[in-house]
Amino acid sequence: MPNEIPSKTAVKKAGETLRIAAPNSQEYSAALDVLSSWRGLFADPLNAFNVLLRKMCKKIGVTDKAIVARRLKRTPSIVAKLRRFRDMDLCRMQDIGGLRVIVPSIEDVYKIHRLLENSRMKHEIVKPCHDYIKNPKKDGYRSLHQVCRYRSETKLELSKLNLLVEVQIRTQVQHAWATAVEALGVIEKSSFKTGEGEQDFRRFFVLSSALLSILEDQPIVEELKGVPPIKIVEEFEALQERFHIFLKLQGVVSVKKVNTKDAAFYIMVLDAENRTLKLWGFASSEAEDAEKFYKFLEIDNRSKETVEVVLVSVDSLKKVQRAYPNYFLDCNDFIKQITEVCQKIKSQNQQTPNA
Repeated sequence: MPNEIPSKTAVKKAGETLRIAAPNSQEYSAALDVLSSWRGLFADPLNAFNVLLRKMCKKIGVTDKAIVARRLKRTPSIVAKLRRFRDMDLCRMQDIGGLRVIVPSIEDVYKIHRLLENSRMKHEIVKPCHDYIKNPKKDGYRSLHQVCRYRSETKLELSKLNLLVEVQIRTQVQHAWATAVEALGVIEKSSFKTGEGEQDFRRFFVLSSALLSILEDQPIVEELKGVPPIKIVEEFEALQERFHIFLKLQGVVSVKKVNTKDAAFYIMVLDAENRTLKLWGFASSEAEDAEKFYKFLEIDNRSKETVEVVLVSVDSLKKVQRAYPNYFLDCNDFIKQITEVCQKIKSQNQQTPNA
């Protein structure tokens, strides 16, 4: 944890500066320093929830199949959110510290959430949760989001700050879809998950979300409710063939690793244009060093549109790729799952052509 805790007044002012100031100004640079200090405070809350969620995965018997990962929100994403939501207060941004729980099934998602809601933990559940599985977003996004307020009996200074962390619980199928969205966004230099990018690509992901919802026997996006599954398949395959999207998502990345053995934190720098990924590992005792290096790399690469920098924590290097395959431009799971569901729907339609 940083030695100095910035005041909430300073953090709020930094957020306002990041929203309007020029990126090369002194004011912007000073605001980034405050943001870095504020973001660094989330290390302890993320660690606490990481331990808690792993215990919950063990309790429902999915330890070997589940992934629990934590990450600090990227500076460009924070700034973009501040500018997108003009009344957003940096102090109250709910996902600066985020955890992702990836489990095998829909049933597992709700088991974890029930345990989180009914836990005797000292942390507070912020209600209501956002269930984007039962009610998918318009763009097709599906996951369950639960915001929690960090509390600690031993770290009273942190508790007084009312730090919020967001827990995302999703299935492997939902994770594969989200990975493809982010990977294609990097490749096409568009943030599809914030509504940017070509309409045809956005439509591709709405259709694929509906198909994967059918695969999991869950509600589909509102605009496609009532549309015969075969019609969704036909439109999806037409877009895929026209734009060769699978081919775009099958890129190969050259990976360079630095000190990743027995690491607790990983910084990843993806250069999508050159198809390179660099990983740096940091021990659990080097959390503050990792945050400082993270800030340096973000500033060093802020003018490069095809470069993304992220700081994450997963319990093994192998699980880094499983939790964040978009940084490896690895969308094989998505392609496999969507191909299988399309084939299944076409087969069923051939068996009942008049249905």
